Amino acid sequence: MEPEKLREIEDLKRQLKTIEMEEAQLEEQMAILRKHKASILAKLNENSDEQYEADMLARVYEQRRNQS
Repeated sequence: MEPEKLREIEDLKRQLKTIEMEEAQLEEQMAILRKHKASILAKLNENSDEQYEADMLARVYEQRRNQS
């Protein structure tokens, strides 16, 4: 094979290796972000449930006061 073609092939292999390494790093970052997102959503749901319960209790107390 011609030396020019060999250099081109080696250059393409290096580029591919670099891209694969970047891709692996990005996949790791995405996994971290997904875990963080899930944690935030869980906390949000928990807080939303607590807020809903607090609102319902406030309504019940208000209704009882109005009935008295």
